[in-house]
Amino acid sequence: MITEKSLLTKNNNDHEKSLFITHIYLLAFTTLNAQYVTLYTPKGSPIQTFINPEGTNEWITTTTNRYIGEYGAENVLAPASRRYNCHSYAWNISEGGTNVVWMNQYDSQSNPNIWKYWTDGSYVETTENDAEKIFYYNGDHSAIKSKNVAGKYESKWGQAPLMRHNPTEGPSIYNMAYRRYYKKAPPPYSISGPSNICGQGTYTYTINLPNNIPVSWNVSSDIRIVSEQNNSVTVERNPNTYYMYTDSYIVAD
Repeated sequence: MITEKSLLTKNNNDHEKSLFITHIYLLAFTTLNAQYVTLYTPKGSPIQTFINPEGTNEWITTTTNRYIGEYGAENVLAPASRRYNCHSYAWNISEGGTNVVWMNQYDSQSNPNIWKYWTDGSYVETTENDAEKIFYYNGDHSAIKSKNVAGKYESKWGQAPLMRHNPTEGPSIYNMAYRRYYKKAPPPYSISGPSNICGQGTYTYTINLPNNIPVSWNVSSDIRIVSEQNNSVTVERNPNTYYMYTDSYIVAD
């Protein structure tokens, strides 16, 4: 197992040089030849990405084999590629995105780009235990939490392979001690059921919340609760009232 310490001493020079060359190469490509592709956050904010040409087969094989030799085949999840990077993998491809593109932290006008994933409310900041995405805010890097190996992250290291690694393991330019954690924002919740209560029947209402979230049901005085579960309630017209109020309500707190 390659630790962060050994990475920064034994392998750091090669990795830093490779990543530095990657950034220079992509800067030139973006400026001169970029074919932009607009992606969107779950809430519809535009994300600027661009198509990047792939490296040669020889380069892919040589680079991938070098990382396999240093980290073990079990930690190299996909070959080296110049077509996509860490941000694109974490926020796009890992979510089922089919556009294999390069995504920068800032757009071509130096405006925040990937930040829109959380500033528009698509994702919310959370704890490491609940995290789905990790943003290394002091080093321009993104990762996801591994779904297969507890305690591990998965991220694309520049043009290098897609790697499985410890939270602080990686090229030092990523400053991997500085992390923020994000998860998808919960969907908007609503109560569904009949729009009118009349006669002497019973009526059932449900809320689209997970069963493990506690709910307290409250109704106006012209309605009576017959039975309730965590995410549903059955009610009837209160027999002690002669008419239904125009502002009758059923709420879940």
